[in-house]
Amino acid sequence: MSEAEVEVRSGATRQCVLELYTSDGCSSCPPAERFISNLKSQVGVTILSFHVDYWDYLGWPDAYGSVTFSSRQRDIVQWTRQRSCYTPQILVDMKDTPSWRKLRAQDLSANRPAASVDIVLTRKGAAIDATVTPKGGAPTRLAAYWAVTQNNLTQDIKKGENRGLKLSHDFVVRQYAPVAEFRGTQKTSLNVLADLMKDGCIANLVVFDPATGVPLQALGVNIDAKPY
Repeated sequence: MSEAEVEVRSGATRQCVLELYTSDGCSSCPPAERFISNLKSQVGVTILSFHVDYWDYLGWPDAYGSVTFSSRQRDIVQWTRQRSCYTPQILVDMKDTPSWRKLRAQDLSANRPAASVDIVLTRKGAAIDATVTPKGGAPTRLAAYWAVTQNNLTQDIKKGENRGLKLSHDFVVRQYAPVAEFRGTQKTSLNVLADLMKDGCIANLVVFDPATGVPLQALGVNIDAKPY
């Protein structure tokens, strides 16, 4: 039985992009993980949880940690002119938000600016094709990245600062693929890893201004292994 083609289109307003930088080796991170898990039903927000690897030396290597995500956070330090990387760090539309505990879910998607970029995603099986079209007000140069997230993950932590805890994770970035800078309409594609072709996974494309890192639009498509 062949699988049907699924197409989704971005809206007229800019999607909010919330990034969490976290680690299973950091005892301060579980509250931030619970915070984003509580946003599962919030529409208009793309949530990405990047697990870094620079706390692995504390005794527990994060199963989802990646040097690539640590490097991305260092890039953000340059964009936002922070002094250093830290966890847990939450950024809302590339704005460092240390007071994230005070964020109200409904405020993340309220009063959003008009989108300067349109995205169309077409998925057939593991293959996802995207068309990015800049509109009025878009920067001349654009860049993007794919991020496939997975929900409902758990880890039993046996060492380190979180020893003895069973941690729950949502929106964990499991596949990441940057798209080089471009001008004008751009087509890009992604083949989702076989291990991520399941319920609870979302393939997201985030288009951003390469000069500032600020997201200009984001769109995701649900992934599952069920034939139609």
